[in-house]
Amino acid sequence: MDLRERLQYCKKCEKREFDRNVGIVCSLTKEKPSFQNTCDDYVMDKEAAKKVLDSVMNNSQTSSSYNYTTTETEEESNPIWVIIGIIIFIIKLVLIFGN
Repeated sequence: MDLRERLQYCKKCEKREFDRNVGIVCSLTKEKPSFQNTCDDYVMDKEAAKKVLDSVMNNSQTSSSYNYTTTETEEESNPIWVIIGIIIFIIKLVLIFGN
């Protein structure tokens, strides 16, 4: 688990503090998190956990609508490439059999 992942864990803990010089630190050690997989002193801050969950949900809805819009635009442009391909094919036929 890297520091970024540990800090995500700490953002949902009641024992977190913010140090303006360092960022999020543990209120018990006054240091950045150093645990490996889990913190023995972790106590879930339900309000903070809900905010993080809401943020993740909002981001997933935004990316989902973005992908829908992108797909819609790609579908609209596909017939143009089909028509261009047919025109190029006809020009090649005329050049080959026109002689």
